[in-house]
Amino acid sequence: DLSGNQFTGEFPIQFLNTETLQEFSIGSNQLQGTIQSNAFEKLTQLLTLDISNNNFIGPLPNFSSLSILNS
Repeated sequence: DLSGNQFTGEFPIQFLNTETLQEFSIGSNQLQGTIQSNAFEKLTQLLTLDISNNNFIGPLPNFSSLSILNS
C-alpha cells in the first residue's frame, strides 16, 4: 500500500509488470499526468485498485482485463 506518501511525478508504470499483483494502492499522493490505456492489461489477478486523489489527466485506462476486481 503506497497511499498517502506524498509521492510526486508520473504514474509509476514499472509497478505494473507483475502479473500476480493483487493490490495496487497509490491513492492520496501527488502523482500527475496520464495513465496509459493498456497500463492494467497484464494484471489479471488484481483484486484492489486505488488511484484516487491524485492529479491524473486524460481518459481512464481500459479495465476490461480486471474481471475479478472488487467493487
